[in-house]
Amino acid sequence: MDAPPPALAGARVLSYAIVDASVEYTGTERINVGGVWIGAQPALAICESLRDREIMLLRCNEDWEVVSCASCESIEEARDDAERYYRGVSRLWTDRGVSREEAEAFDRERWGELVCSFCDRTPDHFDKIVTAADGGASICNECVARVRELMG
Repeated sequence: MDAPPPALAGARVLSYAIVDASVEYTGTERINVGGVWIGAQPALAICESLRDREIMLLRCNEDWEVVSCASCESIEEARDDAERYYRGVSRLWTDRGVSREEAEAFDRERWGELVCSFCDRTPDHFDKIVTAADGGASICNECVARVRELMG
């Protein structure tokens, strides 16, 4: 399994661990995603949100697709949580060495033109977007809600 991309789910990858046979999944966490209980995942990533710098512990499949996400107070808390659920993972963490600028550039390239023209956010940070017929401008649902508030 290769290293993750510079950004996952709108967040800069700070460090990652590829779970191998030396790691014991404790099963002490119960995560339900879309009505399905998930178990051990082959990869973990500690990330910093590109939007608000929140620290997150991501559980990912073998293609680095995010299966679940947990908010953490710090990188240390994320590592402690990971160790509690994946005993032995502490020695597997690898620093990704990605700058915030590199992660933002990767995220922009990934989404192309699908960016809100008003708040400059990518789809990782909003639910819906409306794009002008000529492709000149786009607005996300969060900006539409703010405009509604302002227009009262």
